[in-house]
Amino acid sequence: MKGFSNTMLHDLLVSRNLSLVSAIIENFDTRIKTGQFQSGDKLAKALVNIFHSKNKGLRLIRWMIHSEIQNGKNSAKTLFRSRSISAKIIPIYGYIIGKDFLKQTLTSSIDMIGKVNSYLDTDVERVGEELAEKNSRALKMLANEFIGKIIFSIRDIPLPIRIIGRAMKKAARRVFPESSYAAINNFIFLRFLVPVITSPEAFGILNKNEKINLTFKRNLIMISKIVQNVGNQSDGFKGSLNCLDDFIKSSSIRILKFYQILTDLTTLNENENPELDNEKYPIQELVINNSLKILKKYLLNNFGDISELLLHSDSRKPYNAFIIDFIENLIEDEDDPEFDSFNSEEEILGNWLKNN
Repeated sequence: MKGFSNTMLHDLLVSRNLSLVSAIIENFDTRIKTGQFQSGDKLAKALVNIFHSKNKGLRLIRWMIHSEIQNGKNSAKTLFRSRSISAKIIPIYGYIIGKDFLKQTLTSSIDMIGKVNSYLDTDVERVGEELAEKNSRALKMLANEFIGKIIFSIRDIPLPIRIIGRAMKKAARRVFPESSYAAINNFIFLRFLVPVITSPEAFGILNKNEKINLTFKRNLIMISKIVQNVGNQSDGFKGSLNCLDDFIKSSSIRILKFYQILTDLTTLNENENPELDNEKYPIQELVINNSLKILKKYLLNNFGDISELLLHSDSRKPYNAFIIDFIENLIEDEDDPEFDSFNSEEEILGNWLKNN
């Protein structure tokens, strides 16, 4: 059996039992924990692109949510905060789906911060009581602008994002019934909204010619901390920002209602198909091919460990044996039209069994 085309690799990665993806992710997370990898951003983006291009992005995310919550044994507050690949994959998918929403919702509020001429320091020892109080009021006003925009934009949030929120709530409630909204916060605020507020230039929110000076950056970071604490439903700050505690608590009540509405999908259009994500948010063919190259390289570099994981998996052992055979043939890097693509796992396995 010769090598296979990118089409075959694509089909195997998105096959419905996710054997290959499961082995890749387990292998990667192990290597992260042992310090063999510093970042998995490229691998995470590649997996998202591959699934998204087949209109199976949400399927990958649902599986990742289940996996993350089952492995998050300590606390709901730590979910999606680790360096695991699931903590990277979910927000990457969110940015593909939600880029236009983020720009529409946050741009005007970010521009308001850019017009502030001084750093809004609330440390009385550094700036004095009068200026600290003035800056505190300004921070509350700016943070309230963000919170209001986020809350009132809820009907504009793309359906896949809301489906992710609901899936997180349902999965977390089974394991952490006392804090089922913590996982949603870690996605919606920590991983989705706050990074854009902190670094809008990195997400294409600002005009290309618009530069962020030090004052602008420091105020963005200050506001992002406040917004994150509101999303956390926290009791407030320690230190010089404790002047905002009452604001944090009152805003947290509003955000709890936001979470409830976000995850209530009963009023949505039943005819809308959220799985058709690549039709609404297309990915270029070049990006897909580059993503497959990244996965191919990872498979070849980690063939031994991934093969062991597949061999010791409890599910679909004959199919996993086929996958191992397939990875071995990738090394030859030849296309074999006979095995280019099949309609189902059963056909893939059937053709392999005939030839082995």
